[in-house]
Amino acid sequence: MVADRRGTGENAASAPGAVAPGSRQSGDRCGAGVAEREFIKKRLAFRFRFWQTNRKMPVEWRYRGRVVTAEDIIFIREFIAAHPDASRRRLSALLCEAWQWKQANGAPCDMICRGLLLMLHRAGEIELPAVRQTSLNPFVRRERPQPPLIDRAPVSGSLSQLGPTELTQVRRTAQEPLFNSLIEHHHYLGYEQPVGEHLKYLGWAQGRPIACLAWSSAPRHLGSRDRYIGWSAEAPTA
Repeated sequence: MVADRRGTGENAASAPGAVAPGSRQSGDRCGAGVAEREFIKKRLAFRFRFWQTNRKMPVEWRYRGRVVTAEDIIFIREFIAAHPDASRRRLSALLCEAWQWKQANGAPCDMICRGLLLMLHRAGEIELPAVRQTSLNPFVRRERPQPPLIDRAPVSGSLSQLGPTELTQVRRTAQEPLFNSLIEHHHYLGYEQPVGEHLKYLGWAQGRPIACLAWSSAPRHLGSRDRYIGWSAEAPTA
């Protein structure tokens, strides 16, 4: 039995890859294993950082329905460099001209363009010039309309008795303040500036305003409306 055990030990020691007692081969293989694991870690770390870098560089941006590609961003960078003395407001106006970016009524999309530039600036895609002037937000500190100076005597009778009636559009006219004042002092909610594009009309009879009507542009997304119509999230932008 002793000879068998000794023989077994000798065979085991002479087998390929075997480690004899006191040998340093075990330490060498352990060191090789550690080095291999470190190499794999470095490769994985490199791949992870490269993947993260790609995630921070979207191919295109989307703002208020407009798609901005990587080529557009390059154009904006060169455009800013070509106008070093222009303010942020001036840059947005010039960019609207260069892109022929206009609203349906022909007015430039200046405010939308300014918001787009600010978004790209905050994302680190472009570098806007420093802010030169901080304007007060008129929607925050808007003065309430004054009481209208009109004849307040009650008007009674049928529509036919009023005589000829007229409906006039007063948006951006000298009569718009009168519209605002009438809503402020005769509507139970008071006057609030409509959001987005809007129209204001005054109804006249016997030389006096008798009605106020206003329409605002429809919101792009409105849950109750979209569900009633059966619109998906992408439908209003199609």
